[in-house]
Amino acid sequence: METKDFIHRPKQGDLTRLEERLITYKGKEILVLRMKGYSSTFILVPGIVVESKTEVNEEGLPVSRVDRICTFLDHQEQKKLSEIILKEFNTTGYVNFV
Repeated sequence: METKDFIHRPKQGDLTRLEERLITYKGKEILVLRMKGYSSTFILVPGIVVESKTEVNEEGLPVSRVDRICTFLDHQEQKKLSEIILKEFNTTGYVNFV
């Protein structure tokens, strides 16, 4: 697995986090964010939660540890998960797995 830190920032550059949820898929907790850019909203999936907000960084922001989705799901499974996420958020558009 490829584990990385994810900092829970309310805003990053031109993007604003509108909502953050954990969605269970195949027994794993998936971190899902609904983000807003200049003219659109989209879904960002940082990964599978290994540790949820167990630390804070030097700015006082919570930090989670996540594994990349591609280490757990193939392309077809990512497509299925995208459909579930879009339905869960009652939106259309695309899901960006990072």
